[in-house]
Parts: sequence; structure tokens; C-alpha cells
Amino acid sequence: MMNFLKSLISGFLKLILPPRRDGQKVIEAIHEDNLEDFLQKLGLLEDLRSGQLHCSSCNRVVDMNSIQCVFTHEGKIGFCCENQLCYEKMIEVREGESGHSRSC
Repeated sequence: MMNFLKSLISGFLKLILPPRRDGQKVIEAIHEDNLEDFLQKLGLLEDLRSGQLHCSSCNRVVDMNSIQCVFTHEGKIGFCCENQLCYEKMIEVREGESGHSRSC
């Protein structure tokens, strides 16, 4: 669940929070207890509950227990399931957008 929270914060909130005076965006954490409220504000909670949201990598239906992260890609909100391979693929896609590479 910690990976979910980290990705949720870094991948999505940076894009929707207003910039601070120094040009940096404010990042807020969302505890898993508040996840439903967050998804409700995005208008996605009912879609999640009805099985309409899928992992962007493997197309598996995601639910409250299987979401590893929420992110944006090409201006759209995406979800990643708990499968580690899907998470790694999402990280590669996000790094490709930013032009940064990950080193081990």
C-alpha cells in the first residue's frame, strides 16, 4: 500500500495542485483511509465500485484492494494494479514522459 501512496502523490497530485509562489507545486499525502474521498472528488468512485476501472498495463479490473497507484498519462488518469510488472511498466512510461531515467 505504501507504493500506492507514493505513486499517488508523485504521479497525480503534482498535476492538480496549484503552484506555490516559487513555481513548485504543493504535494499532499492521501492516507488510504481517505482514498474513497479522493476518488469521489475525481468522479471515479462509482466507476471503481462498479468494476469499470482497469489497470492501464494488463487491463485487469481494479478495486480498492488491488490499486497500487493512480497516475496521469497523456492528460488522462490511469490506474495500476498490484502486479509488480504492471507497476514497473507504469514507472517506465512516466519516466519516458519526463525524460528522466532510473538507475539501479
